[in-house]
Amino acid sequence: MARGISQDDWCQALSSIIEELTEPQYKKMMMLLPKIPQSKKKMAREEMPEVIVSQYGLEESVVAVQEAVGKIPRNDPRMIGLLQPFTAALHGDSIGLQSSNTEGCYIDKDDVYDIDGAREAFILCQKENRRGAEVDLERTRKLLSKYGFKCTEETDLLGKEIIPELTAFRDRANRRQVRCCVVVLMAHGKEDSILGTDNQPALLKEIFALFNNKECPKLQGQPKVFIIQACRGSDVDEGVMQADDLPSDFEDDGIQKYKLPTISDTFTVYPTMPGNQALRHPERGSPLFWVMEEVFEKYAPRYHLADLFMKVNQKMVQPDYTLKSSTAKVTVNVETNFTKALFLR
Repeated sequence: MARGISQDDWCQALSSIIEELTEPQYKKMMMLLPKIPQSKKKMAREEMPEVIVSQYGLEESVVAVQEAVGKIPRNDPRMIGLLQPFTAALHGDSIGLQSSNTEGCYIDKDDVYDIDGAREAFILCQKENRRGAEVDLERTRKLLSKYGFKCTEETDLLGKEIIPELTAFRDRANRRQVRCCVVVLMAHGKEDSILGTDNQPALLKEIFALFNNKECPKLQGQPKVFIIQACRGSDVDEGVMQADDLPSDFEDDGIQKYKLPTISDTFTVYPTMPGNQALRHPERGSPLFWVMEEVFEKYAPRYHLADLFMKVNQKMVQPDYTLKSSTAKVTVNVETNFTKALFLR
């Protein structure tokens, strides 16, 4: 890694830069990169990031691409936004992490959670009478493991067993320095609870309380993410037609201690709005998890968690789903009191 630049991150950004270019612009870029042999310039666009880095080296490729983009010219905010994190890193500037919802907006490293270290995840998957749940479990396990989370898994718990199992997980986190915690709950549910296999509830407010700053002091100031794949009622959002006039598209060492709110640094994701049913396909699993897999694979190194779920929601609101022969629409519901940005790397 050169001057804080990750080769994987740069190659992904370079892929996006190349995708943005028209065919004439792409041909001009190839002309402006003379170190690339003519034989390699005929390779597919998706192969070119690795070719450019191999011919120029990591740091020099950033400089060469920046100069080429300027000469094409492509000095629009989109292109500048893709380049600036890496050019800033070369000059020792701020961390330059891109916030995807505001072109040209960068996040200082002090405003990013430091999650280097232990990462713990708890996954509850109620498979009984929930066809497709096994697919969700496998997909979630794979995704979290990719980002370095040690996963604790429980399946088919009774209602009375849910809180004790989560408490045991919380207590383990309290005994070590965990830098990030994720809790994924897949079950039948109501607006204020998830259900055990015996249909007995475990209240969500009691689950969230287990990880607040009072009950879980080791996670104070660290990100805690909750993903609740469960119904929040019995209503079905059948959607509405788009209106014609709407667009389509601490005192020691001089550090001051301060009092924390009871609940902070949490990020909670629901697959549907309050009162509505959550959807799950008997073979493919839940839309939330298959869209998460797709979005995180493409954007996770560069986008922070809030922006990732914005992307997830963009994809989930578009299709018409079918539930008992009726059309159903879904939208992700996110509740957060994060104090920093969370990047999964």
